Amino acid sequence: MKVAMYNVTTNVVKGGIETFCTGASEEMAKRGIDVRIICGTDGKSPETFEKNGVKYHAFPYRRREEFPDIGSRFRKFCKRISFAMNCRDFLLKENFDIIHVHKPFEFPIMYYLRKMGARAKIVYGANGADFFMTDRFFFNRVVDASIACSIFNGHEVRQRYGKQPGIIYNGAD
Repeated sequence: MKVAMYNVTTNVVKGGIETFCTGASEEMAKRGIDVRIICGTDGKSPETFEKNGVKYHAFPYRRREEFPDIGSRFRKFCKRISFAMNCRDFLLKENFDIIHVHKPFEFPIMYYLRKMGARAKIVYGANGADFFMTDRFFFNRVVDASIACSIFNGHEVRQRYGKQPGIIYNGAD
């Protein structure tokens, strides 16, 4: 099985989603799963490297501060689209079985991948409410399974998309 943990900030920021991505990926790698972290680069790390048994593939992106300030969600969305444009060919070429995304902002690139023939199952791991105007359109066309990190977050996802995600609490080592 070949799994992609897709999150632009995993390699450049330390936070909850980033910790989850690295921790879950390291555990999958220990179990023999070919897991890759698809992340952004801060320009300081190599484009491809391995750490704790996990392969990282880092791609450039434009920081959100580089976009007009007409709202933080607009800027986050633009940042992620710039990232997606740089890694889309890699995602298609690698033929992943599962791509795990963490924000609705990732739905449009997953939609594009599906249109281009990608057969990966898309798992949406909800960790907040970064919803945007057309995310429902994409959710219903690309998300094969969804999980939430809390009952509260699961309720938000169900309210937004009409489907109850599985609840998997973030663990502790």
